[in-house]
Amino acid sequence: LTGTSNNSNSTSGSAYGVIIWTSSSVTATGAGNVTLTGMATQGASAARSVYIVTSSTVTSNGGTMGITGTAEGNDLTRGIEILSGSSKVECANNVLTMIGTATTIGGSGDIQGVRINNGSIDLSGTASLNATGTGKYYGFTLTGGGNINHTGSGNINITGSTGASVDFYFVSPDIIGSDSYSGDVTISADTVVFTGTVRSSGDLVIQPRTASTAIGLGTGSAGTLILDDTALSGLHTDLSSITFGKSDGTGNIDMRLSDATFNDPITIRGQTIPFLAATNTLWDSTDTLTVSATNNITIASGASIVNDYSGTNFDAIVMTASG
Repeated sequence: LTGTSNNSNSTSGSAYGVIIWTSSSVTATGAGNVTLTGMATQGASAARSVYIVTSSTVTSNGGTMGITGTAEGNDLTRGIEILSGSSKVECANNVLTMIGTATTIGGSGDIQGVRINNGSIDLSGTASLNATGTGKYYGFTLTGGGNINHTGSGNINITGSTGASVDFYFVSPDIIGSDSYSGDVTISADTVVFTGTVRSSGDLVIQPRTASTAIGLGTGSAGTLILDDTALSGLHTDLSSITFGKSDGTGNIDMRLSDATFNDPITIRGQTIPFLAATNTLWDSTDTLTVSATNNITIASGASIVNDYSGTNFDAIVMTASG
């Protein structure tokens, strides 16, 4: 299903590529695939390339799914948007690929690559999600009850990219996963607003898109990719592990974890890991904090990383470097 709308010279109204509207549905039975491709351009107002809205559904019962939206407009422009009344995209036992891109025609405003607001992506069985949102102001957004629900074991990979504001926006009470989900979740973004909950018994990776991006962990930390104590303490307690950083990362790390509570093993990884002088961590957990560099770990004068656990976890902090 392909739709194109070009209103680049228009002075009013909105443009839509593919719109699934008001309790409508697109369903593939058996092993049929679902492909939605939308392109929308609007000179003066909003463009929405793939717009699933008001209790509408798009469903695959075993086939692959591909949703691609490319939008160019002004305020409220979206590459892909799932909005309102429990609208949803459903995929079982296969791959769902989403690519949403939103740019502006010389204007400004709320321009997002992928936005899920009071709607959901529902995955089951071995279904996996590979999603990329690229927007002028927001990359990938989950807000207002927008969830990615998974009751099976497939992995969830989300990449957010923006030129002006937040790559990945994920706020409470929104959820990725479920209490029965066992797959891995990887978030790739240089900037985040992260107060939602990831629920899984698998692994969680939060990594920058760009290897040189500086990471701040804990309230008051410095960096571009920052997770404060509220975000860190809100991560689900049944995760198998949590990893921060990119395997080839070279950006500074400011780790101030004295007041954050962890209930899962934590790994800080990178190619070169330079801890800033302001780093101040008292590690008080039965789980292990691992710092792993493929090259070097450097700790600036004044930095403090201390095992403060009163029990018998003598390997609570482990640092390894290959350089």
